[in-house]
Parts: sequence; C-alpha cells; structure tokens
Amino acid sequence: MEPSDVVKLDLELAWQRMKLDRPNRAFYTHPRLFEWIEHDLESWFASVKQRLQDGYRPHPSLTCSVPKPGWLVRPGTVLDEQDELVFNALVGSLYEKAYKSLGPFQGDPDIAYQLQPNASAKEWIRTGYQVWAEWRIKSCQKLNGAQFVVISDIAGFYENIDFQRLSSDLKPLCPDPTLLNLLMTLLNRWAQPRAKGIPQGFSAGDILAKIYLNPIDRALRNGGFIHLRYVDDFRIFYKSRLEAKRGLLLLNDLMRKRGLNLQSAKTKILRTDEASREIDGVTPLIEAIGTELATEMRENFFDVPSSITVSEIGRFFEEHPTAPMPEILERAFHDNFGSTVERFDKTLLHYLFTRLAKLKSKVAIGYAIELLQQRPEETEFALRYLQEVGVSEADDDRVLDYISSSEAIYDYQIFQIVTWFLTKSSIPLRLLQLCRAWSADKNRDLWLRTAARSVLGRAGDQSDLEAIEGSYDTIAGELEKADVVDALTRMEMSRRNSFFGRVSSDGELVSRAIRCVRAGALRGNRELASQRN
Repeated sequence: MEPSDVVKLDLELAWQRMKLDRPNRAFYTHPRLFEWIEHDLESWFASVKQRLQDGYRPHPSLTCSVPKPGWLVRPGTVLDEQDELVFNALVGSLYEKAYKSLGPFQGDPDIAYQLQPNASAKEWIRTGYQVWAEWRIKSCQKLNGAQFVVISDIAGFYENIDFQRLSSDLKPLCPDPTLLNLLMTLLNRWAQPRAKGIPQGFSAGDILAKIYLNPIDRALRNGGFIHLRYVDDFRIFYKSRLEAKRGLLLLNDLMRKRGLNLQSAKTKILRTDEASREIDGVTPLIEAIGTELATEMRENFFDVPSSITVSEIGRFFEEHPTAPMPEILERAFHDNFGSTVERFDKTLLHYLFTRLAKLKSKVAIGYAIELLQQRPEETEFALRYLQEVGVSEADDDRVLDYISSSEAIYDYQIFQIVTWFLTKSSIPLRLLQLCRAWSADKNRDLWLRTAARSVLGRAGDQSDLEAIEGSYDTIAGELEKADVVDALTRMEMSRRNSFFGRVSSDGELVSRAIRCVRAGALRGNRELASQRN
C-alpha cells in the first residue's frame, strides 16, 4: 500500500465507531481489550499504519455459535482488534458515496440501520426502538390501498453474500482500487474457505449488507412495487392476489441473481387483515398496558404530563426512581407469561423485562432463570433483568445448577452467564470450581476460557494463579496470552514481575497488558499509602 492511500483511512474515527459496537453489537470483546489499547492509543494507531504501509495481512476470524430460536445457532464473528479497526476505516472511506447512493432509500423502503447523512459522525447508523417502531408504523400505513401482502425473509443472508457481486457493487463507491482490494482481502480471509459471507455483529458489515441488497430495492421500486425491508425481512404490498404471486416470482428471481434464497417456511401471501394482525403482533397489548400505566401514573403523580406516551413512560421512571411500583406491569406479566416459559412472546417479554427492571420488581426472577434453560437465545435479556433487580444466593444456585448440568450445551451462553457473575461483589465457590475446569479445557471456546480465567484471577487461590501461569506456554493466540497476564494481577509481585519480564516481547497485546497491570498495581499502592497517611 502506498503512503498516500494510508492517509485516506481515518483510524481515529474508525476507533470511535469500533467502540460504539460495544456492548450490544459485537458478540465478544475481551473485558480489558479497550483498556490495553487506550493505555497508549497513538502508538497502537502507529503500529496499524505501519502494517498498512508494509502490506496489510489480516488474521483469520473466529466464529462463536450464538443461540437462536429453535435450538439453532447464529454464526457470530470475532475479529482481531486491528483487523476490525481497518475494516471500519475502509468502509468509512466509501461511506460518503454510499450515503449518496443509498440515502433516498433510507427509512423507505430500507428501514433498519439507517445511514446518517454526516460522513464524519461516529454514530454512522441509526438503530434502536424508534427505528424498529418505524417498521410497524410504515407497514400499517402501506396496508391502506393494498389487498394482499407478501411477507418473506432471506435464508442465511449475511453468510451467503457473494464477494464477486459485492465487489462489483462497491466499485462505483470506492474508486481507489487499492482500498477496495484491501477490503476484499479482509473479507476473503475471514470467510475461508467459502469465499462468501460478511461478518455479523459489526456496523461496517451492516452497511455492506445494505449495499448488497440495494439493487433489489431499486428493482422493486422501478417495477412499481410498494415494499419495505428490515435487513433481510421483506413486506411487499399488492392490490390483487395475482399481482402478489407475480411479485413473489420477481423477488425470487432477484434473489437468485444475488446468490440468495427466500425462506420458504417464512414466505406467505396474506390478505391485508391477516397481515395487519401479523404486523401488529402484541403492539396493541403493549399499548393497552402503556395506556393503563400512564393513567395510573397521572393519578399518583401531579407532574406526569397529560399527553405522556408509551415510549416516554420508561424515561419517567428513570427520572423518578423513588416512584412506587405500579402493579399494572406485574399483573401484565402474570397474565401473559405466568410461571412457565411455554407462554412466550419476545416483543412483549422484552417490553416488560425492561420496565420491571427499572422498577426493581423481582416478580419475573423465576421466569428469567427458567428462560436461560428453555430459551437460551434470550440469555442477554434475562441476565440484564436479573442484574438490575438483584437476586438471592438461592437464585444464584439455580443458575449454577443449570450451567453445571448437561443441559447447558452452548459455550457462548455459559460465557454470558459467567460474565454476569463477574459483575457481582463476590464469586460463589461453585462457580470457582467450574471455572477451574473450563479455563484449562482447550475444547472449550476462547470466550468461555477467558471468562473462566477472569474468575480465577479475581477469586482463585495461589494454586489457581500458578496453574494460569503454567498454561501460558501452551497458548497460541496473543489475545489469550494477554488474558493470562491480566489474570495474574494478584500474584506475588516479584514472581509476577519475573514472569512479565520473560514474556514481555511476546506481542503488542501482551506488552500492553503488562503495562496496564503494573499501572494498576502502582495506583493501588498509592491509594493504600494515602489511606495509611
């Protein structure tokens, strides 16, 4: 790569965007990674620029098997930290032209991950509840005048994006062939041996996905069809069943030309009344709960606006943490879910979990713990609720019973649960015993091993620290080597420093982890001396 090409890559902006993908987008990030990097951010940028000048060679990606409904898994991508930075920077270099091309389609028909007009803004895409709400509202609006609706989605969309077609789509947006070649080099390296599929869990990948489907949006619009799309979900609105059948044939043809396929089990032609019920889902029920809750709030609080909306109710409780707990939400939970996870609607559950958590209501604790076993794909939401309301030791034991059983088959889910335990003030002995086995088991996934090692580093005894030190030479990856360094913070100082001296040249992350551990120890010594004085 020529130096002039490197100048085009804004690494600082790419870094800010990389941080924004945490904690809710990227599937895995080592808890200390950003601390290690920001300990000396400028030198880290300099090392990336040097690699770019020397001819950047990306690392292979890792894949974590993230639970999804039906006991299936989603292939979540884990990228090397420098690779992810360069990925963001490369997609950022074509962002302005991408927005000019995609801008007229943002919000209608392309609703999800809407591009922001400012190419230099770190928040380069708009997400969240309001964007999801647009999907329903605009769908309901387009039902007017329609008689039938085709509802469908794409089978394995991200993992089946074809690189030859994607490269062709990107050429008008990225006229510099050097930058485009580097971007495709990264994608090909991460997709081996398939030569297709872009990383999931990264905003830069979402932007490439938008670019890849834009020709389909254009073809449907040019054909006179009215449609909306939320990532890979399509809703197309027709005036007759025959027109809907012909439109579905066209959509199938357009997909095939892009190397994609519709999910036959999720593709259907519905009358507008049927489509309305499917589009609305539980929204009328949520609105009814919100209306009843707002009425109760007005009766109990003089400062509640007369026109408060459902979306504003959550903000009210954030601003009034001492407000008494409305029984309406608890009653709604009991009425719609009871005590069994067989009664389940994801949208309604997320709505109630979020609001019950803000009120510190413990009414759903038992349900949330059962959810871990019966619907592992809901682990993130269940744990978020449990963390906010607080649980007892008996509740902890129920969670530990599950992750120590043969029913816990997903390493990624166990990693999520171990990370949740790390947010607590103390580590249960049972978890410590489990983590001793997990940290040493090379058949376990990296993310579980690192979380288990963090538990041992925080709460283990001297033999645990010695076992962690002894595992160092058997580890190949630099991130995991740095994780060993971090886990030895509590080791006796002279022995720890001797170990650090031996491994300090084993890679940039290792040396950064060493510096952070030493800096933390120095701060701790200063704070202790200050307390004594």
